[in-house]
Amino acid sequence: MLRKKLLALGCAVAIVGVGACFLPPEHVAPPPLPPYLGHIRTFSVEVQDASGQDVIDGGAMSREVVSNFNQLWKEFILRARQSRTSSPNDPILRIKIVRKSASIFHVTDRRQEWAFDLKASSTLTACDGRLLWQNPEQNTKFRMAFDKGLPSDGWNSREVRHEAAYWLAMDLGDSFYGLDLGTHQRSAP
Repeated sequence: MLRKKLLALGCAVAIVGVGACFLPPEHVAPPPLPPYLGHIRTFSVEVQDASGQDVIDGGAMSREVVSNFNQLWKEFILRARQSRTSSPNDPILRIKIVRKSASIFHVTDRRQEWAFDLKASSTLTACDGRLLWQNPEQNTKFRMAFDKGLPSDGWNSREVRHEAAYWLAMDLGDSFYGLDLGTHQRSAP
């Protein structure tokens, strides 16, 4: 009799335990914006490459940053827009790339692994000219591997530009929301 009771108790515990594994995750509300950004819902993005070397197409990079920001931070309140589609009342986020480098750090018979470092300054300015937010030294680093080496168009290659925009958008969201999510592994296959 005791054996049957223990078996029934064990089964009940197992059913509850397995059932809990299949529950949907608890929804955690995103943190609120800091007070100086609290009234903003949308902002436009303009990227300018002032590094003077292998200059990145600002329009293409702006589109990539907008797309990545909205995808990465879709659970949050802020939305990025391209300058030409934004409202005249939207604040403008200006990202100025001041220095960038790409260096090979590992080579095998089939692949080359590259480290990218992008230094930028970012400002978010209201339509009336007030400075809402700034990050004077944003350092974005990431790694990529290529089968045939770095593409000939370098920073303007679709793969490199997309990855750079992804990490810029990640760092921006981290800064806007006061998070530290960008510390995970920064490499792409």
